[in-house]
Amino acid sequence: MYSVPGRRRPWAAVVTVGWSLEGRPIRRARYASSEREAKAMLLEMIAARETARPMPDDRMTVGKWLRLWFADLEHRDLRPNTIKAYERSVRLLLPELGAIPLRKLRSTQVEAALRSLGHKPHTVAGARSVLSTAIKDAMRAGHVQTNEAALARAPRTAKRKLVAPDTATVRAILSELESHRLSALYVLLAGTGLRIGEATGLRWEDVDDDRLTVRYQLQRINGEHVLTDPKTDTAGRIVHLPPVLQAALRAHKARQAVERLAAGRKWRHADLVFTTAEGEPVAESTAQWVLAQACKRAGVRHISPHDFRRYVASQLADALGRDAAQRVLGHSAPAQTEGYITTRDAMLARAADAMQEAIGG
Repeated sequence: MYSVPGRRRPWAAVVTVGWSLEGRPIRRARYASSEREAKAMLLEMIAARETARPMPDDRMTVGKWLRLWFADLEHRDLRPNTIKAYERSVRLLLPELGAIPLRKLRSTQVEAALRSLGHKPHTVAGARSVLSTAIKDAMRAGHVQTNEAALARAPRTAKRKLVAPDTATVRAILSELESHRLSALYVLLAGTGLRIGEATGLRWEDVDDDRLTVRYQLQRINGEHVLTDPKTDTAGRIVHLPPVLQAALRAHKARQAVERLAAGRKWRHADLVFTTAEGEPVAESTAQWVLAQACKRAGVRHISPHDFRRYVASQLADALGRDAAQRVLGHSAPAQTEGYITTRDAMLARAADAMQEAIGG
């Protein structure tokens, strides 16, 4: 360690990391503003050398690491939409944190950056999660010792509990859709809690008389509809069909056969359960629009296809318990299911009746 007068950061911490073929020492240097800072750097560099870890590098900024980390994602087994979501988060984070040396990043800086994003809460939470994952990999590579993104507190936002539609609303919507060519799609969503991509990705070979198997989900990637693996390992599951759903699917299959004959050679996807009148996959935007129009005609609040999952979760939790709801929805953790369940007054009243019977005699 020595002083270099005239420099903006006049103190240098230098260690020898090896020797060249000619016998000359190979050194690494870092510069500091004070002698105390330089001593800390020197101890850190010596510790890295002794434990065969990468030498601390102040030139590795948050932005440089995020770019290197993102470039490596293509070699991992990640879904295309997951990579796109990571890319969006990286683009948000770079202007705020990109110039900071990775080793000097602090949780307070992460918190300030998240507050300044000005996006929806789930977008901000996603950016924090991506940054935390990237820094965790930086820890494995020896660039940093702590995960400052994981230590950062997420910005406080008022959490809005999404309320599941009640049975009267669901029945009114299904009644409005009864004559629609895709009515069976919405009956299936309301009766099973399938994700919209799981429903539109169903093939007839995956449907038996009284059950179906979730093997794929339909996604739009680079402008093309493709069948991808289910969202999680637990999402691939067998779903039992009550008689009302069996009847709806039989009627839909007969209607589709008529459409297929009318389309002739224009028919595209013979194996998909739900298609357009020409056999093309049903886009999620189309399913949302049809449902929105039905809500208007029925005079009920707007709901999305995903709200049917909340409806099914709430009904099953009420009737059979939360474990049953988790299994039917294909969630990997109870906490996921908990966010879908709406506790209604009738359920609380039944709970009170049960306790009266238990302790009231």
